[in-house]
Amino acid sequence: MKTNQLLLIIIISFFIISCNNKRDAAVSNNSDYSFVPFNELIELLKNNQVNQFQISYKDSLGNELSDSLSTLLNQGKLYREFYRDKNQQITQIRVKHLEEKNIFKEIQIRELFSNPFNQVNIVDINCNKIDSIIMDAFEKDQNVRKGIDVGIQNVDEVNQTNVISLIEKCGWPEKEELIRSIWYVIQHADSGLMTYYYPKFKELVAKGLLKESTMALMEDRMLMNNGFPQIYGSQIVQQNVYKFRDPININKRRAKVGLAPIEEYATRFGFEFKLEDYIDQTKYLIGLYFRMTPTT
Repeated sequence: MKTNQLLLIIIISFFIISCNNKRDAAVSNNSDYSFVPFNELIELLKNNQVNQFQISYKDSLGNELSDSLSTLLNQGKLYREFYRDKNQQITQIRVKHLEEKNIFKEIQIRELFSNPFNQVNIVDINCNKIDSIIMDAFEKDQNVRKGIDVGIQNVDEVNQTNVISLIEKCGWPEKEELIRSIWYVIQHADSGLMTYYYPKFKELVAKGLLKESTMALMEDRMLMNNGFPQIYGSQIVQQNVYKFRDPININKRRAKVGLAPIEEYATRFGFEFKLEDYIDQTKYLIGLYFRMTPTT
């Protein structure tokens, strides 16, 4: 009997020691990695300095992904943080549940992973002619959308080249009219470029150089392009408002940023908005992408 008890104690002790050794090895291994700050990461992604093919995915502690986390990752429901190894190479991504506060960061990561700046041809720009270059681009952007001119794809590509070259070489102007014109060009550019400049536009809103109502359109488009419910209901798809969060409070959110009621907005696009048609979306949104606190 005593022999059996002793054997059991030895087995349990061995198990505990083994687990502790594995834990210590994991801690030691994880300590070889250092976190990459988000703003630095975005610049690295922009400049195509992150090799996606040498990155492994781990959980938030640096351990192997569980099956449930792998499923959530494939469904786009996780937020990614990047880590460097001891050789200063980004070789690890750690994932955690995607919360509302990180949605736009995750969208930026997703979009910049496609290397949108590889498609941008930076050209020489006369920085003494910023005003005329921007206003010319804005006029062309609007004319082609009003049907005055044709060739929308070509117009957008030329505008994208000129305006992004101007921003990268000359910096940002500080006139409200010019900022608004740049916003239109970027809003109609590749979605990856739009998401890269998104934080800058947010800064310009804080400075009073861009209206909140204008910025709301960009945020909704970014969300829609990445499969998330929009906030303000500004994106229309086939005579319907693309899915949006918390339908009951939609007009409160719109009013807060200076947008007209959703009913008036829908009328502009030739259809009638009926709130009851969208109420069921609430069931779809709860817990689907993030832990949502209704915005009022």
